[in-house]
Amino acid sequence: MVENLSEKHNGDIAWGSSGPLREGKGSTYEGGLRIPSIVRWPGNVPAGRVSDAIFSTLDFMPTFANLAGYEMPSDRIIDGIDQTELLLGQSEKGAREDFFYFCQNEMHGVRTGKWKLILPDRQKFYNYVDDKGSGQIELYDLDSDIGESTNLASENPEIVQELLEKTRDFKWPQKMQEHRIFLNN
Repeated sequence: MVENLSEKHNGDIAWGSSGPLREGKGSTYEGGLRIPSIVRWPGNVPAGRVSDAIFSTLDFMPTFANLAGYEMPSDRIIDGIDQTELLLGQSEKGAREDFFYFCQNEMHGVRTGKWKLILPDRQKFYNYVDDKGSGQIELYDLDSDIGESTNLASENPEIVQELLEKTRDFKWPQKMQEHRIFLNN
């Protein structure tokens, strides 16, 4: 097994470039998570529309359930949000107010609107992630700093407090699922 995957690929990331975004695949910085999506559904999804709203793969199940007329179970935490109105062009910003960033069942941060907070003292990372951050609270304005290069935490203590409160109020499931990806036989 190669200890440092960046050495194996002469410093290049084997799965591509994240362009102006910080870090890459597996990271909870934007370069590890932010990807474009294309939706085509003639007569339902407006053609040529562009949106910067957050639509996570977590949102597929509740959105598609609603579109199919299926009622979501109420006996468990569903981490996705119904984004039908966003998908059909009836909402510009979508239904998602917050997005929580995780790595191996450890919360790494939260985003609300343009603000993204990275929590201090994160412990869990995939072995190929080089940039593990400062170890301190980090706050970024993603509207003006998509590359997460300027930590604004000290200039915005009220926003830091608001976002920290959201992480404290997060509803965790009673039992965490296995974080590894594997196939059952």
